[in-house]
Amino acid sequence: MPRSFEATTTRTAGCPVIDLIKELPDIQGCYLLTPTGTLGRYGPDRRFQPDNELSESLAAPIDRFLQEYRGTHDARWMRLGVVHADRSDKPWKTATLAFADDVLRRLYPTTAARDGRMTSFQLRNREHSMFRGMELLLDYRDPAIADIPYYCPVLVYRGTTLAYYLPWPERPLRENDSRIVAIEVVDLLTGLARSQRNVPGAADLVAAERDAVVRPDRRREPELGLVENSHPRTPPDVAAIDPYAGEEGAQVLAEFEARHVANGFRDWDYAAWFRTHSPPSSRERFGEQLAPVGGYRFRAADDLRIFERLEGLGRAALQLIAAKNPVFRASAGTLLLDAGTRDSWNLYLLSGEVELAAPDGSHDRVAGGSPGARRPVAFLKPRVCSVTACTEVEFLWLYEPMVEAVRRLHPARFGTAPPATH
Repeated sequence: MPRSFEATTTRTAGCPVIDLIKELPDIQGCYLLTPTGTLGRYGPDRRFQPDNELSESLAAPIDRFLQEYRGTHDARWMRLGVVHADRSDKPWKTATLAFADDVLRRLYPTTAARDGRMTSFQLRNREHSMFRGMELLLDYRDPAIADIPYYCPVLVYRGTTLAYYLPWPERPLRENDSRIVAIEVVDLLTGLARSQRNVPGAADLVAAERDAVVRPDRRREPELGLVENSHPRTPPDVAAIDPYAGEEGAQVLAEFEARHVANGFRDWDYAAWFRTHSPPSSRERFGEQLAPVGGYRFRAADDLRIFERLEGLGRAALQLIAAKNPVFRASAGTLLLDAGTRDSWNLYLLSGEVELAAPDGSHDRVAGGSPGARRPVAFLKPRVCSVTACTEVEFLWLYEPMVEAVRRLHPARFGTAPPATH
């Protein structure tokens, strides 16, 4: 039977476990909840710093959460995931965050009915670096309440090790798991209906946590991980660069932000970046559209909200991306993307239909506006599939560092997204 929150943390009621920051230094800046109901975090000096103001503003949800947490024999339904120090066989060099099943289903939805079973794609995305995992939680929005964060993640230490939470379907128990420190990631708003999640103080906590963990300098190298590809039969052993981070990494993103953010992207020249940064194959295949007879074509900001990457952005942010990135059009039969390529660009399909062909001979089709087109086409890097236009297609060819720079300013500079209407 799972141990209670009180039983495993009594010895640290005054502050979190003494050597916790030594075991998991990457949790610096993340909010922890103590058994006494205090929120706080480790500072640069590795000392635990209570945040009394935030604890007071969130006193009601904290009290409700602790009552639920202490009173249940099985806290799995309250758990978003587990942070642990095992990164063996992982491409990242930081702590790992392993998502719970329900979170995986929400972050990586599938339209196929599988009797509740997880897909291989969902299971491959169980673990991320702690920073990428926290970013996914902090960025997630429910369409019904798109203007506020859905999750309010905080850490809870119960004196447990990784062995306490294993095995997962895709991760057997290993000999040293009983010695690897593990911390639970919980949702402070667990149990609240969507209509009740706009809790005063929660937005402040999420903003502070996002500022602490979603920073390129803390990832130590370009973020890596397995991510969704439009092709449903992606080989499970492909080690891929995170497509949203981009091939060029944190340094390029920092330089890009320094150059363009200060003046609101007024000097952002799409044609220049396309010619100097886009892969030669892309420049050759559809670069001629950068000098169309009738001028560039653009889509309205709201048209971009269909894409999962952009749906949570505010209107001003969407308007900026829409105004700075022209629409490409390619005829049927055009080879758009090559298998095996790596770059910092992604193809967002607006209309028409494309075919993805994998090296094993399997094929799949994606149509603009379909669920499969909510994510960029063939965005696993290196690309597993080649992509060919089956019909005339329209698409955006987005430079991911530009999109990420805009997203990092959101919502402070561009406001929040309006509530979704249904």
